[in-house]
Amino acid sequence: MELLKKKIHMNRLKCRGVSQLSLEEDFNVPDSKPDVGTIVESSGEVRMDDVKVGTGQVTVRGVLSIQVLYIAERKERLVSHMETAVPFEETIRLEGAESKDNVRLKWNVEDLNVSVINSRKLSGKAVLTLSACVEENREVMAATGIPSAEKISMKMKQVRLLQMRSQKKDILRVKKEITLPSNKPNIQEILWNDVQIRGVQVRLLDGKIEARGEIQIFFLYEPEGENSTEQWIEVTQPFQEQLDCSECLQSLLPDVEVTLGKYGLEIRADSDGEDRTVQADIVLDLDIKLYEEENVQILEDVHTPGRQLLPVIQEEMCESLLMKNIASCKAVSNVKMESSQPRILQICHSRGDVKIDEIMVTQEGLKVEGVVAVSILYITADDAKPFAVLHGVVPFQQKIEAEGMDGSCKYSLHGDLEQLSVSMLDSEEIEMKANVSLSAFVVREDPIACIQEIEEKELDWKRIQELPSMTGYVVQPGDTLWEIAKKYDTTIENIQEMSGLETEEIKAGDCLFIVKMVDAAV
Repeated sequence: MELLKKKIHMNRLKCRGVSQLSLEEDFNVPDSKPDVGTIVESSGEVRMDDVKVGTGQVTVRGVLSIQVLYIAERKERLVSHMETAVPFEETIRLEGAESKDNVRLKWNVEDLNVSVINSRKLSGKAVLTLSACVEENREVMAATGIPSAEKISMKMKQVRLLQMRSQKKDILRVKKEITLPSNKPNIQEILWNDVQIRGVQVRLLDGKIEARGEIQIFFLYEPEGENSTEQWIEVTQPFQEQLDCSECLQSLLPDVEVTLGKYGLEIRADSDGEDRTVQADIVLDLDIKLYEEENVQILEDVHTPGRQLLPVIQEEMCESLLMKNIASCKAVSNVKMESSQPRILQICHSRGDVKIDEIMVTQEGLKVEGVVAVSILYITADDAKPFAVLHGVVPFQQKIEAEGMDGSCKYSLHGDLEQLSVSMLDSEEIEMKANVSLSAFVVREDPIACIQEIEEKELDWKRIQELPSMTGYVVQPGDTLWEIAKKYDTTIENIQEMSGLETEEIKAGDCLFIVKMVDAAV
């Protein structure tokens, strides 16, 4: 039998894998750099060079770039910096992966530690966690009706579907220019820098994705001239950029994660030829998923008197949006320095990274626990060690409401730092205040019966003959007119007409008058 069908786009997780590796390498201080006395701060950034997907696995190659800010032993150049790259190669097991698959990678650098072996050699250690997953889009056909079905009754079911329209990764480039205030000396060399994005919001336009927020740029620099002390600049600038995206429509639902990618700071001469301008080239990585919500009427069952119609059903798991929400939480914590650490004279810069430790699924929604890991660069009262770093954490908890959630639901959760402020309570203790934004996208998976075809088989004439031509029927709990009409080989319209019903609503105890229609149908 010919059917009208609709194509439904499904997205499912095909496979996932996690691997953790320990990186450890000794590296020499470049000849152009002074001897190392004390390490102030270190940071690590992962750069992926190659991703190769094979049967049941993915192999990744890249480097961990380590930057080090340190106090030199020689007095003529007290503060200096250096960087090195630690190569790595790792194979992640992905059961079910194929060479044609597109693998989505995420990574996290933990427990980075740089120590001094001697004044010309350092040791770097870190734990690198690599997460890989493969998601696949597939198409499912579901019957939505029968053409020219004057004599066939159709039972329809309305379902609200969430369909994946586009999934990809892209980048946004942001350029910012920082000009030194008039009271700051010219720049000779940038010793340390840090870039953070705050309060990012994403909006869909027709044919474009717009991202807006703030970029915080900090750099510590060595000024021109002898006997000059190190200077620093910190600015926060808004950004609003658009990315061409042919699949985008304002009506779609976005689930877009924006993270800081590569960035670089370049010293440039101003109009007077002096090195007083810094050009920041920043790349934002976008992990884009676009969904469409649609109410669809699908065919659930068919019936006509005098014919035995048997639907061939294929059960599919379909997605519907349970909740899309952004929750904000504020948290406060203090950090006290140890007796061995130099006292604080002035705070230069603070950095915060949101780390989600645990996500618990409850019937009311998601319960999220985590910390903001804070690094505070400050000036000390010790002239021999003018800079130091203090590390602290700000714990937070937040409940994101999603009523009706259970363990079968899928969700994505992105944690972002909206604001971070640090203030000195005294020379030994600092108060840290953080505002964390948690963006959740929760999807429910429900089975639906998709009719693929309808088979017609010979009618059970014995059963038909045993049915009374006319009968009275008392409605039982859970009965529907559709089920009663199929049982007595009649139609809903016939029952309504003979029983004086204006609607299809019935309740237990109602009396119906039923006339068999098979003779009229044959």
